[in-house]
Amino acid sequence: MRGDWAEQEHRDDEGRVWVRQPDHPLALSNGYVKRAIVSWEKANGQPFPKGKLAHHDNEIKDDDRPENIIPMTRSEHARHHQLGKRYPNGYKRRD
Repeated sequence: MRGDWAEQEHRDDEGRVWVRQPDHPLALSNGYVKRAIVSWEKANGQPFPKGKLAHHDNEIKDDDRPENIIPMTRSEHARHHQLGKRYPNGYKRRD
């Protein structure tokens, strides 16, 4: 990862934004957690689902609006990207 991790917000080499929240249960050892997860949790009033990752519906990795974040398992996420942008429930993505 590039940049200064001493800041409260950091953008990694893949374009994801991380925020410093050392007490967050999903924070890395350096105290950072993905902003997408924090945004989803704030909007939904609950912890991000265990065993899920934050998929960006519009594929823009720094668009962390809660309505753009879809919790998916790794296998659901892989399937989504491999099978023509279909969600696990069979619906095509919104464009």
